[in-house]
Amino acid sequence: MSDLSPYNSVHGPEQIHIAYGDSPSEMTILWSTSNSSELASSAVLYGLAPKNYSSKAEGKFVLFTEGNPDGLKYIHRVVLQGLIPRKNYSYRVQSGNNISEGFEFTAKRDDEVSYYL
Repeated sequence: MSDLSPYNSVHGPEQIHIAYGDSPSEMTILWSTSNSSELASSAVLYGLAPKNYSSKAEGKFVLFTEGNPDGLKYIHRVVLQGLIPRKNYSYRVQSGNNISEGFEFTAKRDDEVSYYL
């Protein structure tokens, strides 16, 4: 990964959010960027914790300017699939050549029920 820039808060991924998916084996990851040069990819590098980024999932981005003409303009979304329930994962998000710092999450329990309000 030497061709990737380290985390850069000026042009790099920001406002990273995660949410459980429809099944225990899914996690949805969203983030924002402001620079169109980062649109070469929307990807998440991930693997079983700690600091294992051996898998890669790709996703999509959308342009978002409604009420936000000068702010973060691109919303990226990647769904990780095939996760092992209750296991800890490390992940980093990638937009173009910029990559975030590392984070961790625990995959949903296979017997956990989600409730929506």
